Amino acid sequence: MGLRLYELGNVAISHLDVKRESLSELYQLRQVTNLTCHLGVLDGNEAIYLAKLESPSVLSVKTWEGKRLSLHSSAVGKALLSDHGEAEIDAIFPSPALPTFTRNTVPSVVRLKEELRTVRQRGWAFDDEEELENIRCVAAPIRDVHGEVVAAVSVVGLKFQIPDERVETLAGQVIEICTNVSKKLGFEPGATALSR
Repeated sequence: MGLRLYELGNVAISHLDVKRESLSELYQLRQVTNLTCHLGVLDGNEAIYLAKLESPSVLSVKTWEGKRLSLHSSAVGKALLSDHGEAEIDAIFPSPALPTFTRNTVPSVVRLKEELRTVRQRGWAFDDEEELENIRCVAAPIRDVHGEVVAAVSVVGLKFQIPDERVETLAGQVIEICTNVSKKLGFEPGATALSR
């Protein structure tokens, strides 16, 4: 536990600005969605939750600050990878096959690259029971003043809390929050990071 707190502390220090600028927006997102909300960042070859606001619902997904996630099977991870080039993806995932956790997990790097292209086009990522059965998650990236993805915000819930017909509405709400945080960090909408 001590090591995990030390690791989380180091990650938090390096992402202090984005965490500080995100908290009020996370509160707003939880208010309008009634879902558990996370702020996640890239830490090596994993995603890590830097902040979490618990859903007010009796039924909620149990997570914690400092929880680590696979990049390919989580919405947060896919949002964080969304501006990575193909060479960077290949460096993170040297094997063509990816670990599978459920029947919906993205099984290969080829499929992951296809999904990341979709994430870039629509501006949000989706975890459709890919890491855990019956758990869905919608996430979008936060960009810094240079237009680079530095964090991601997500909402997570049980499948009945995030039915198909609610996914796009949630995506719009998450994107709005991420846009607000990105602006606070100096990002100008319409600007993009330099091609990698």
